[in-house]
Amino acid sequence: MARSGGQEIALPPEGAPAGAWEGFLSADAVVLSFPLYVDHLPAPLLASLELAADMARRARAEDPSLRLPRLYAMINNGFYEPAHSLHAARSLELFCRDSGLAWSGALLAGGGPFASAVPWLFRKRVFPFGRLRRALDLFAAKIGALEPAGITEVRLPLPRRLYVLIANAFWRVLALKGRVPLKRLYAPALGPDELSSDAQPGAAGAPEAAGDRGEEGSSGPWPGPSRGACGESPREARPAAIRCSLFV
Repeated sequence: MARSGGQEIALPPEGAPAGAWEGFLSADAVVLSFPLYVDHLPAPLLASLELAADMARRARAEDPSLRLPRLYAMINNGFYEPAHSLHAARSLELFCRDSGLAWSGALLAGGGPFASAVPWLFRKRVFPFGRLRRALDLFAAKIGALEPAGITEVRLPLPRRLYVLIANAFWRVLALKGRVPLKRLYAPALGPDELSSDAQPGAAGAPEAAGDRGEEGSSGPWPGPSRGACGESPREARPAAIRCSLFV
């Protein structure tokens, strides 16, 4: 039952006609690839999955014999520990139970930004990306065979202390490029009262060192570290890059 090739699509937005979901519902496998946001799924992906679950339930109600696709996920996070992505993977498993899709596993990658920082090393399958590339190959083979892949956690083969040093240096470089005072990288997070309109950063009476701490908290019934390796750092204010690939 191996399949080759695939099609990358954008998940239909809210209000799209039912026919827009035909490719999603008729695929043999759906592969979601996305970055972790605050130990969980990015908000745009959550909204799309809610729509997908509704469409899947409707399709099954009209045709009980309909075979819905398998769902795989590749989750990338910038922390040293890939276990930060466990919450997101478990949420996708619950989504499959609710919608009728077949949950088939996830590849959880820690230290993901390194691959985008030095893509030539990643493409050449050399240190420190050999382990990740091998895991991707095995995961792709499971997808091609339409077999359950389980949960695979992959981290870079670097000492944790070295990863922290490199990551913190990276944040400092970004701060300097953006002309952000370095002390703001470690400023305390604003409390609820300080987030009112009259206490925004730069407003009269606002705390001088107000900043976004960027602490990635964990909650829920699944295990996993509550903080990343880099401690306090600003969050990236850019939309999630979410990819959905269909294999038919």
